[in-house]
Amino acid sequence: MTPPTGSPSWAWAGACLCLPGGPRATRAAASLSRFTGAVAATVATIAIFATLLSQPVPAAAQASSSPTTGTAQPKPIFRVRQSIDNANLVAFGDSTGNKLADLFVIDRAKRSVSVHTWDPKLKSFQPPHAPALTLSSTLKDHEIANVVAGDFNADGQLDLLLTMAHVHEASTYHTELYLNTNGSYVPTGGLYIAGTVGAQPMLADVSGNMFPDLIAVPKDNGTHAFVWLNTRSEPGQAPKFALEGVPMNSTMCVPTDVAFVDVDGDCKPDMFVVCERHATGHEGVEYQIWSAASASESQASPQQQWDLIRSGSLPLGAGPISFADIDADGTLDAMYTVCTTECTLHVVYNQQIPLCTSTSPNSQSRARCRDLSNLCSRDPSFRLDFTSPSIIPVLRKDTGGAWASSDVSRLHLGDFNLDGYPDVLFVSGGSVTVLQNVPCSAVRDVHDCAHWASVDPRSFVALSHGIPTGRGIVDAAWFDLDENGSLDIVVRQISRSNVPSTLLYENTLALDAFFVKTLTTGAECTRDCHAHSVNSLGSSFKLTVIDTKGVKKAIQLTQTYATSNQALQLPYALTGLGRTNNYIEELAVGVSRADQHPSTNTFQGVIPNSQLVIYPRAGGASWRLELFINPSQYAVNVLVVLVVSLVVLGVVVGVMQWVERREDEREKIFL
Repeated sequence: MTPPTGSPSWAWAGACLCLPGGPRATRAAASLSRFTGAVAATVATIAIFATLLSQPVPAAAQASSSPTTGTAQPKPIFRVRQSIDNANLVAFGDSTGNKLADLFVIDRAKRSVSVHTWDPKLKSFQPPHAPALTLSSTLKDHEIANVVAGDFNADGQLDLLLTMAHVHEASTYHTELYLNTNGSYVPTGGLYIAGTVGAQPMLADVSGNMFPDLIAVPKDNGTHAFVWLNTRSEPGQAPKFALEGVPMNSTMCVPTDVAFVDVDGDCKPDMFVVCERHATGHEGVEYQIWSAASASESQASPQQQWDLIRSGSLPLGAGPISFADIDADGTLDAMYTVCTTECTLHVVYNQQIPLCTSTSPNSQSRARCRDLSNLCSRDPSFRLDFTSPSIIPVLRKDTGGAWASSDVSRLHLGDFNLDGYPDVLFVSGGSVTVLQNVPCSAVRDVHDCAHWASVDPRSFVALSHGIPTGRGIVDAAWFDLDENGSLDIVVRQISRSNVPSTLLYENTLALDAFFVKTLTTGAECTRDCHAHSVNSLGSSFKLTVIDTKGVKKAIQLTQTYATSNQALQLPYALTGLGRTNNYIEELAVGVSRADQHPSTNTFQGVIPNSQLVIYPRAGGASWRLELFINPSQYAVNVLVVLVVSLVVLGVVVGVMQWVERREDEREKIFL
C-alpha cells in the first residue's frame, strides 16, 4: 500500500497500526498506546524533575528563615574559606604554569617573598614548597614595598620584580629582578635594575616589543622621568635594561601612577599618566594620556614614539584611577574617589563611536559606528571628560577617611554576579565595602545618575550583608578562588600585634549566567613552556554577545594595567555575560606590539564558560587560541537525572514487554 501524498512518515506509520486486523492487532495497538502514554508521562515527569534539580536559586531569593523569629534573614554572600597567617598578599600569578593562580606573600618583617600554590584536590592554598626569596644582607636598610610578577626574559616562566623601600630615606627605592629557575627564585641572585626616588617604579611596554619596561625617576635626576628599556638578549637568559629618556614627542610630567590601558578604542594599550603636580601650579593633580605613534609617524626613530593626545586636571583629594567597562558599551571607563569633607565616587564614561547594530548598507550611517568586523578601530575623537564626571555620593567621610590619605588603595572592579557590569570593591575605615553596579532606574535619589555621557547610565548600591568584616583590614581584591568563573574576595588584614594575614572569602551566589576568562601570553613563548603564567601587560579584549532580548552589545576587558603600590591586579580578565543562550560572536584581542607586526586579531564563535589563552605570534605567523571549558557546577545533577531517566525508561520498557508476553500467552491458550 502506498502512503497518501504529502503524509509524513510518522503519521503514515501510526495510520497503519490503526487498521483493522483482528483482536491481536487491536491488543497490540492498545499495548503500544499504553506504552507510548507511559513513556510520555515518564519523560515529562523526569523533565520537570531535572529542571527543578538543575535550576539555581536566584540571588535575590537566597534567604533563610530564622528559627527563633521566623523572619527572613539574608544568607551571607561571601563566607570565609581559608586563612593564611604571617602572609601579606602582594601579587597574583601562575608560578607553576598549571593555569591556576597562586598567591605571592611577604612576611611580617617584609624581608622575604614566598609562594602559596593552589591545590585543586584539597581546594586550598598550600604552604610554600620552595625556599622563600629573602633579601640579601646588603639590603638590610630596605624592606619590600612592591612585587610584580611577569615574564621578563621570554622563557614563559613567572619572574619577580621586587621594589624595596629604604627604611630611613623616604620615597627612595631599590629595584631588582629575580628570574624563575624551574619554579624557584633562589639561589639565583637579584639583577639590579635601578635606584629611584619619588613614586614607586611602574611597568609599561614603552618599546612595543611585548616585554615590560620600567618607568621611574632616577636618584641622580629627580625632575624627569626615565625608562629602563628591557632590551633582553636570547630567550631564557637574563634581560638587559638600558636607561633611556622616555621616547615622547612632548614632555612627560613626573609620574605618580601609570595605567597601561586602551582608552581610544584601538585595543592597543595607551599610557594614562597621573602626575605629581600640575604643570601650571594649580591645586590638584594632572593627568596625561599618551598614545603610541603609528609606524609611519615613528619610522625615523628606532624606538616606538609616543604622542600626547589628552591632558587635564583632577580634583584635590582624587584617589588612584581604575578602569573597566562600567556601562557595557565596549569602551573602558574611568572611576576614582574624591575625599575632601566627604568621599564621593566619580565615574567618567568613555565616549566613542558606538557599535554598528544595523545591517543596513547605508554608508553614511555605518561611518558613524564601529563595524563588527573592525572592533579594534581607533576613535581619534574619543572623549574622556574629567571635568563633568558622574558623581555618586555613596561614601561618607566617617567611613571613608582612609581614602583621603596619601597611601590610597585602589578601587577594585570586578563582576561578582556575572551580569556583565563590573562591581566595586574597596576598603575604607578598616572595613570592606562592595558596591553593586545597578541601572539608574533601580535606584532612588541618586544625584547626577542619568548622565548624558552614557546611553545606559549606571549607579552603585552598597551591599548591606554578607561581606567580609573584621578588624585591621587594610585592603581587599577580587580573585577567582576555585577557578570556576566566579569572583571571590581576598582580604589583607593586620592584627593588633602587627602580624599580617590573608583571608579568602568564597562567593556563595548560585548564578544563572555565563562568563568568560581571557589572557594573552608573551611574544615568543608559544609551545613547550609555562606560557599561561606570563602576566602580559595591558592587553585588551572586546567581545560581542546577544542577550535574551536579542540585543547585541559589546564589552571591553583589560588585563593587568597597573603594577605599582601593590595594585593586586589579576593575571587575567574575567567578566560575566549575563543570561544569554548564544556564543560569543566576536572576540577582538589587542596587545602592545609595535605596528611593524600585527597587534590585533579577531576570533569568531567562542564558547562561553571557558578560559581563553591567546598566543599573539609575531613575524606573520597566525595567532593561536586555546580554549579550556569550565565544567558546570550542575554536571553532577545532570548526570544523576540522566541515570535515573535511563533506569525509569528501562523499567517501563521491561514492564510493557512482560505485559505483552502475558497477553500473547493468553491468546494462545484461548486459540
